[in-house]
Amino acid sequence: MFIKKVSKRLTLLTALTLVLTLLLLACGDATSTTAPAATTAAATTVANVTTAVATTAATTAASATTAAATTAAATTGSTVPGFSVVNTKVAATLKTGPGVDQATRTIKVGALFPLSGPVGPYGKIQLAAVETYFKALNEAGGIGGYKVEVVSGDTAYQPQQAVQQYNKIAPDVAMFSVILGTPIVQALKDQITSEKIIAGASTFDSSILFEKYVYIQATPYPIEAINGIDFAVRQLNGKSKKFALVYQDDGYGADAIKGYNTAIKAYGLTDVGQLPFKVGDATFTAQATQLKNNGAEIVLLASQPSETAKIIGAASQLGVNAKYLLMSPAFTSSLLATPVKDVLVADSYFVSKGTSWGDPNVPGWAPMLSALAKYVPDQKPSNWYSFGWIQAIITANILAKALEQGDISRDGLFKALESSKNIDLAGLLPNASYGSTPDERIPSRETTVFRLDTAAPDGTVVVDKSFASDLAKSFKLGS
Repeated sequence: MFIKKVSKRLTLLTALTLVLTLLLLACGDATSTTAPAATTAAATTVANVTTAVATTAATTAASATTAAATTAAATTGSTVPGFSVVNTKVAATLKTGPGVDQATRTIKVGALFPLSGPVGPYGKIQLAAVETYFKALNEAGGIGGYKVEVVSGDTAYQPQQAVQQYNKIAPDVAMFSVILGTPIVQALKDQITSEKIIAGASTFDSSILFEKYVYIQATPYPIEAINGIDFAVRQLNGKSKKFALVYQDDGYGADAIKGYNTAIKAYGLTDVGQLPFKVGDATFTAQATQLKNNGAEIVLLASQPSETAKIIGAASQLGVNAKYLLMSPAFTSSLLATPVKDVLVADSYFVSKGTSWGDPNVPGWAPMLSALAKYVPDQKPSNWYSFGWIQAIITANILAKALEQGDISRDGLFKALESSKNIDLAGLLPNASYGSTPDERIPSRETTVFRLDTAAPDGTVVVDKSFASDLAKSFKLGS
């Protein structure tokens, strides 16, 4: 991604305490809770998007404490983290393509999410984040004066439906900002390649890195698994423990196996089982029984949140005494409203990316939280939301680079993607870069491990922030 360098950068001097409601959007077995009070920041410029955070925080739900935010003098988009594209200098001569309307200076981007079915609650959260980012960006002036319109479709997390939605949307968009889910991207990758349309994948499937026109936003699953096991070795006395893996039987799970086996072998650990399941499985008694019989003590879960609750619930009923490492798709804070809450808090770690929700030391949170309060005030804290926001930042910067280079056709957008280096994600994730080879398309090798805590806004507290183990640094795709 390209972020234009400017002579003056914003320093956020923030004293920010945001205590939002404790529970996220109900899903699976989660119990609904009262939404936080709606708060609207009357921001009409990017500068206001930043400064409105103080007002937003101070008037949030009843349990919130007063928060104040001060910023250095800033009046342009370039000073607000994630919104530097406002100042994009569009080339004098511009080549265009599908999805670009020169008359209205509008660019359409696609977004394919599961908005129904078992993964629907998480797709809705990510779509809300993408739409919110572009609403705030458009209000601030767009990308060098170009507004972005999001065209979305519901995949229901079903490949066949995803193909139908893709075919409906693809002819009329410049690129896909987000396509959520490993099996969905796998089902669409050949069409994406043949039609030369770049697509941001909301998955960390390493096989995507071999696809010329698809990119991911952060550390791929095998490296995430490696770093998670490295954490267990260092922090959970893992060298003396028995490890097991429970995994979704698809590309996501295959990646987890790759990272798991790499780490087990490199660290000389004891593996007592690698247990698959299919998305939508209702019971996990067989997997839980094997964990119990094999004496599993540290279990890596490559699952979705609804399956996470069922796996841990089944294991708890059988008396499995283990620590759980939850890969990035496996947790959402609504799980802390389910019967497995106590096990999650006492015995689980979230192996993911980024920072805790609302971290005052991370400049990217201020504009995100302000826009969230203005456009989707009922949305509770969620890592799914922050991932969607980050994906939108990446999209905006690819579009900005293409506009600067004078070619926003599909070929021009592909060139912009491949030449995007050291993307500034404002601390929300490590800076990312893209290139032309699979290993150059690994945007980051860093992982953050969180403990789970019902008192935290999104249920997570950083334990080990943005680290890359030596094994992760040396890992090569295909190894």
